[in-house]
Amino acid sequence: GKPLNLRIAAFVTSFNEDPGIIKDTLLSVKAALKGRGDVYLLDDSTRPEIVKEMVYTIYIGLTAEASRLEP
Repeated sequence: GKPLNLRIAAFVTSFNEDPGIIKDTLLSVKAALKGRGDVYLLDDSTRPEIVKEMVYTIYIGLTAEASRLEP
């Protein structure tokens, strides 16, 4: 048979986690997918300072790493 061309959706959940750990986790999952899917962060953080730092940290980290991780 013909190989299937399937995509994977990987969901990472968090609750008031350290933004650096979340960024590293998202980058690791993205690398493991090897271009075959998408990574989604499902965050229920309740502390505004964590949410603000996380958005900044993840945006900066993912944009800086994006070219290195693309297949």
